[in-house]
Amino acid sequence: MGGTFAALAQLPSAPIAEVGIAVALGVLLDTLLVRTVLVPAGLLILGERAWWPARPSGPGQRR
Repeated sequence: MGGTFAALAQLPSAPIAEVGIAVALGVLLDTLLVRTVLVPAGLLILGERAWWPARPSGPGQRR
């Protein structure tokens, strides 16, 4: 995926190169910041509420 965007950034057409660079930066931002920092931090803040749809089964509880 990164190779595709790098190839787009090397094209002589300025609008296509700008799109390639913008998408590549967006993918890097998502990968390095959102998925590694913001999602785990959000789960820590939410705590048990992050697992709202499923109730944890404890001793004596049936699923």
